[in-house]
Amino acid sequence: MKSIDLNSDLGERFGAWRRWMFVNSHASKTVPTELETPA
Repeated sequence: MKSIDLNSDLGERFGAWRRWMFVNSHASKTVPTELETPA
């Protein structure tokens, strides 16, 4: 029982981590564009 609960908890944490990484990588690609472009 505990092992199943632990696996489900890790699954939720991994899913949240992947979503955070996706948002973070997307933001890092879109936000600094105007800073990287030469004036």
